[in-house]
Amino acid sequence: MITGNRVLDNYRKGKVSIGCQLRTRSSLIAEVYGLCGFDFVFIEGEHFPYNDESVLDIVTACENRDIEPFFRLRGLDSSRIMQCLDIGVKGLLCPHIDSGELAAQFVDAGKFQPLGQRGFSNTSRATDFGRIPMQEFKKLSNDHSMLVAFVESSQAVANITQIIGAGVDGLHLGPGDLSESYQCEMRDPVLQKAMDKVIEEAHRARIPVFAPAANVQQARDYIKRGIDVISYSSDLALLREAGSQAVQKILE
Repeated sequence: MITGNRVLDNYRKGKVSIGCQLRTRSSLIAEVYGLCGFDFVFIEGEHFPYNDESVLDIVTACENRDIEPFFRLRGLDSSRIMQCLDIGVKGLLCPHIDSGELAAQFVDAGKFQPLGQRGFSNTSRATDFGRIPMQEFKKLSNDHSMLVAFVESSQAVANITQIIGAGVDGLHLGPGDLSESYQCEMRDPVLQKAMDKVIEEAHRARIPVFAPAANVQQARDYIKRGIDVISYSSDLALLREAGSQAVQKILE
């Protein structure tokens, strides 16, 4: 039942949230993330293949281990947005939201009236198969489901006020794609200034900013910079690192 969202709750309390990417479609790893103390699972559905059934399995696992399921979409697909939310996904992250118009389409698909035009089923899994009255569920979903826009281009940075104004619940920086868009290195002052602008505008509007961190030091640096939500590493990266270190130490 969608009675809360730990990531939103943490932000409102001034606490940082930490999640980890899930790329292998494993519901067991999602459970382990919950046992580790992560706040959310970042289900990576843009660069890795996920169907609705695999998302459902992971959402169920997350609920069993008290961790929030967030899903990264491939793009603006209103049917997929509705399906994910009906399954019980708590947060949707949409790539390439470069304008206020695209942000408005995202919100329109993911929020019920009066905030959007999301279609509904009164017997979806997210409604406890009809046990939650529809009007109550609409309010709960609007209040607790997060629609997070990826900021991945110079165009998105230029349009950040309009993107925020469309009603998104958060912004996710995409430093790699931003560096491609600006045609500069990640540490270039131009790119860093653009990222600072996004953080500043989001905080002015009182919505959280997400950022990806490949390691602990990068996560700490982002937090000092004002990032509210860390998307930390991934199951594959953590396995590769731990496995490689183990082999090396065994053979020393």
